[in-house]
Amino acid sequence: MQRSFAASLALAFWAASLHAQEPAAQPGPGVWANYDFVPGNRIIFADDFSTERVGNFPRRLELGSGSMELVEWQGMRLIRANSYGFFMINLRETLPAKFTVEADILPLHQVSWIQVGGPERAGDPASVDAWADEHQRTRIVIGEHAGLRTAERENVTVLGEGLPDTLVHLRVQVDGQYVKVYVNEVRVANVPNADLGRSNRIFIVLNASAEQPVLIGNLRIAASDVDMYEALAGSGRIAVQGIYFDAGSDRLRPESAGTLREIAAMLAAHADLRLTIEGHTDNVGAAAANRALSERRAAAVLQALVGQYGVSAGRLSSVGLGDTRPAAPNTTPEGRQQNRRVELVRM
Repeated sequence: MQRSFAASLALAFWAASLHAQEPAAQPGPGVWANYDFVPGNRIIFADDFSTERVGNFPRRLELGSGSMELVEWQGMRLIRANSYGFFMINLRETLPAKFTVEADILPLHQVSWIQVGGPERAGDPASVDAWADEHQRTRIVIGEHAGLRTAERENVTVLGEGLPDTLVHLRVQVDGQYVKVYVNEVRVANVPNADLGRSNRIFIVLNASAEQPVLIGNLRIAASDVDMYEALAGSGRIAVQGIYFDAGSDRLRPESAGTLREIAAMLAAHADLRLTIEGHTDNVGAAAANRALSERRAAAVLQALVGQYGVSAGRLSSVGLGDTRPAAPNTTPEGRQQNRRVELVRM
């Protein structure tokens, strides 16, 4: 069937946007100008499966049904689903009112989904789906359609047949019933009245087959339970998790745009506020190298705020502390992610 001009245009935009994250891309310019995703500041669950054995199913997850195993793919360890099935993330606490979910996923053309909560005993994906319909819960869908879906309505962007054979980064930002969904830098759903519900379990259903497997990994769930300025006014400091760098580098990744913009807006709203930007790392690698890297990263954040977001340089300073001040034990994936951070400290 011949594709319409509008569909072709949308598909071309989608394909171009997927490749917008070139090495020269910076936070702020281009397609990142209106990017507003800010990840939660307190990590509830995180796992990149780096300590797991290829061929196994991850020990920290609960397999519901289907054929799934860990594979090595482009330097990452990812779950590969070879059949229609689901798994569960059991959290140490019930999700708060504000939280974020992130994952890397290679959806191909199947529509998989993520939902908060589900039946106590789920035998197959259909029972997970039926529970969501019964409880009128919204699901996060990803595939050739991406966005939000309930039994009664859809709020999705049609990604179409042009989905590339590569991982995309799924991000979900939840504030009460207000839910935004992003695929890479593209916001695919923006819904003020979506009921995801709250639970201490997240169900992930993968619509896969042996011919068209689905890959998923780099799972991260975080609470957004601290207001940046209120934390600075109270304790004098706040850790921010939404500033990203290339591995082993001080080059800011463009998806840092939402957090950098939030910091700049806070400084614009509070003219008397002056900040020290602290760089911190986990304890992987040599201590001296970690400290030097953290110094360069803190300086890069300062330069971005000044050069791209118009903050006066006289209101900022930077310092790198390496792995000398961990915020959490480095013995868990959550702890290491919590320690790889930038902190803002009121001067």
